[in-house]
Amino acid sequence: DVMSSLFSKIYYQTLKDYAYYFHNLNFILHSVIYCYILFIGGRDMHIIINHSSMIPIYEQIVEAIKEAILSNQLSPNEALPSVRALSKELKISALTVKKAYDFLEKEGYTTTVHGKGSYVLEVSQNEVKENCLKETEELLSRAIEKGKCSGITYQEMQDMLSLIMEDIYDSH
Repeated sequence: DVMSSLFSKIYYQTLKDYAYYFHNLNFILHSVIYCYILFIGGRDMHIIINHSSMIPIYEQIVEAIKEAILSNQLSPNEALPSVRALSKELKISALTVKKAYDFLEKEGYTTTVHGKGSYVLEVSQNEVKENCLKETEELLSRAIEKGKCSGITYQEMQDMLSLIMEDIYDSH
């Protein structure tokens, strides 16, 4: 009786554990990040949509397309997918894609020709460099803040940054 009681408790606990893990797995599967590869102008363009992110989906689309433009994955005068085609591919509302395209046009990255579609505009090298500087500053700020929270001193951070820069700049 003691053995069967012990076995019953272990079996019950195992079932509870499986139920818990299954619930978490189910949550993870529903919170998965969707990655779509679109073929635009014969090239792969990755648009990553994270449905569980606090960043609105239209902003995620804007950032992905801006990055493709600034990194020359998309060339000037190249057509973007139609609003309908992109919304179907990403399985989102056409209004969300339209909002992203309108935002890109307002920022000067694209132009829309009524009845024809949206096209990439020429981006100046100054703008590309400015974007790179902004992104680098944001990344460095986060890294320095993390180091500060971890107890790394100003001098230690400066020494580490100097070593990394010497390593990178001397290797190129």
